[in-house]
Amino acid sequence: MDPSGGPILIDGVDIREYDVHYLRERIAIVQQKCVLFKTNVRENILYGMKTFPDTPEGKQQADRAVIAALKLAQAWEFIESKPDKLLTMVSETGGGFSGGQKQRLAIARVLIRNPDVILLDEATAALDPVNERAVQDTLDSVMKDYTVIAVAHRLTTIKDSDKIIVLDSGRVVEEGTHDELLKIPIAHEDGGKRQKTGFYRVQWETQFKEKGLSSNKLREKVQLLRDEIALHKAKIHRTNMAKWRATAHMSSLGKYSDATPSTTASEDSSKVEFLTCAPEALSLDRFYTPVSP
Repeated sequence: MDPSGGPILIDGVDIREYDVHYLRERIAIVQQKCVLFKTNVRENILYGMKTFPDTPEGKQQADRAVIAALKLAQAWEFIESKPDKLLTMVSETGGGFSGGQKQRLAIARVLIRNPDVILLDEATAALDPVNERAVQDTLDSVMKDYTVIAVAHRLTTIKDSDKIIVLDSGRVVEEGTHDELLKIPIAHEDGGKRQKTGFYRVQWETQFKEKGLSSNKLREKVQLLRDEIALHKAKIHRTNMAKWRATAHMSSLGKYSDATPSTTASEDSSKVEFLTCAPEALSLDRFYTPVSP
């Protein structure tokens, strides 16, 4: 589809002069709701790629590339913890993975292609605050070497961009850096019915200033979210350790699994009573010491 007016240039070349297949190979996208396919993690990351030959050596190269992309996207840790690792099956709805984990898989699928342009279409909008912060940290760390076009309503996700373009009703009304846009005064016209300038500033103050979130407080909130992530991971680790120790302890109590017929049952009774020896009540506090938040 051609633009309705004016040219679209990439590296100074009109987009209509590019081969469409080449252009699509050089652009990758992370959407608000990522699409995962009903296959394993490895095939999801490599989907549609023809870079690696279909040979044993090529498959090894592909595996190394997939793992490298997962590590860049901060996704290898939870994939490696799965019993089947790269061969872990993924359902169409991404069952078995959290929203943040699915987004990081989508980011890995983008990174392995090494595109020239990455489009982030509200990539963190559907996530809860903790997962949003984790995914945003991933994006911030790996997107520095790419040309990134980010579409966002949450201004924290784009405040560090080199250039921010503000749209209102399909028109470009402001552009500049975060600091430059905050300096534009808020003005209205037509008796205050229509906003004239300060669009970005209004959005920023609506999202943060009215909630008492100055830049310093915003940084504090981000740190709190990071602490929540670390605490959540620690709780998972403690829970897994407690389950393992409790299972080991219960396995050592072999006596409770034996059932011995009672000798008090009468000969003409159709019911035989069994005496069982149940294990003592287990307290997980005996097996680990909770770490204070």
